[in-house]
Amino acid sequence: MGASFMLDAFRNPSLLGALVGIASGLLWSLAYVLIILRARKDKDYGMPFAAMCFNVIWELIYTFVFPAPGEGFQKWIALLVNFIWFALDVVIVITWLLYWRADSPPGLKPKWHLPSLAVGLVSALAVLLGIQYQFNNPSCVGANVPNGGVSSFLQNLMMSALFIAMALRRNSMSGQSLGIALSKLLGSLLASTYFYFWVLVGPGELTFYWVALFVLIFFYDSIYTVLLLRMRGKPLMA
Repeated sequence: MGASFMLDAFRNPSLLGALVGIASGLLWSLAYVLIILRARKDKDYGMPFAAMCFNVIWELIYTFVFPAPGEGFQKWIALLVNFIWFALDVVIVITWLLYWRADSPPGLKPKWHLPSLAVGLVSALAVLLGIQYQFNNPSCVGANVPNGGVSSFLQNLMMSALFIAMALRRNSMSGQSLGIALSKLLGSLLASTYFYFWVLVGPGELTFYWVALFVLIFFYDSIYTVLLLRMRGKPLMA
């Protein structure tokens, strides 16, 4: 999930809007830190592979290729926040490199893991650049939607579904925690709230695309949280 909504909040004239956007960004930062710490503790990576690839490439693109617009102090704050998020994503990739053996697909030989990572990152780059050039313009998404806004919620939905799949496949809380689940759920809920009330304010900008993403992300994040609650101390399936 990108930081575009958080950075936009620094420029929002509404104090409440700014607080909601910044709180969402802080909760997502907490989720990243908890993923890294849990991976070190359990010796198992904590972000699903495809979500990890899209996440680190999103931060790479919108930190170095399409940075958030602004001037002076706001511009430097935006660059700093995006760089911190990019750095956290890089550490998450490092945890995958260290602990991929704990949850490796059956039959996949070790020599294929680095090529798999390369393919995943290049695929994410192609898709996200395609979305940027095809859809991230005012005629498609509205003049108020910041760079990367379209793809950030779409990949967040993908991440939500993949977290559920990971929990069910592992049948344990290895690499995961209730703190991660709650940070993601609340961070995404606040991000959706911020977009709904303070970004999608123009005529025709609140489309079915946005409503569907907001609802589905919350739905899947809630399922993931309930799964982890039920798995605390015991496997979900015998």
